[in-house]
Amino acid sequence: MPQFPYTPERIEVDISDKPFNGGFLKRKAVFTRLLHAQDPHTAGALLSIDVLVCTYSRNPDGTPGDSLHEQGFPDVFRPFTADNRTVVNLQGDTLAVLESEQAAAASLADYQEPVMLQLDFFQLVRDTQPLGIKALIVAHIQAADALGRFS
Repeated sequence: MPQFPYTPERIEVDISDKPFNGGFLKRKAVFTRLLHAQDPHTAGALLSIDVLVCTYSRNPDGTPGDSLHEQGFPDVFRPFTADNRTVVNLQGDTLAVLESEQAAAASLADYQEPVMLQLDFFQLVRDTQPLGIKALIVAHIQAADALGRFS
């Protein structure tokens, strides 16, 4: 039987530009790893999405130009760990990040729409949804950028 040809896509997300010397540099978050672990005794879980932040020159039309890795802008590893300090809707969109899990849990009743804590949401998705993880990874990176976590 012939082998089915498949070339996986690199998951990369354009993130906010970085101010530099009166101008801007383009940046991309490149997905490197998804880690999901569960404690076999408590069912407590950990979910981490790791990315590499790569810096590029900015072309006149605003698109990313050449990589600046060799010009003194090293790629930066950034892990993003899901937690229960973050309130999300049932699509996983971040609504709020609070100081503690207790504060986040106490705030759930304040919302008109159905909401969950972020790590609980990822466990729900893991347990009930078909596997199609790329869109979830991209959305998580975009939410981190919107919250200024790449600054």
